[in-house]
Amino acid sequence: MIRSENGEVTISGNALDVLADLGVAVLSLKDSLIKLGLSEASARERIMSAVEAGLMSKQEVQRQNEEIARQLEAVFRSILGI
Repeated sequence: MIRSENGEVTISGNALDVLADLGVAVLSLKDSLIKLGLSEASARERIMSAVEAGLMSKQEVQRQNEEIARQLEAVFRSILGI
């Protein structure tokens, strides 16, 4: 069983059952995104991006955040002419 509420996740059960629950959750999410107007390809891309982010180490997340901050700083400097 996978339970998620307000950013807290609880996982219980054997690996096979948990993976089956994950598959059902992903399918449900994809269907919901499509109903919100995303194409199937776009929904899949967003889900895969979330999965890839979830598999990143804390160091990878930190490096990615630092790179995004550098890019934003460059954009702001360009806009402000600094």
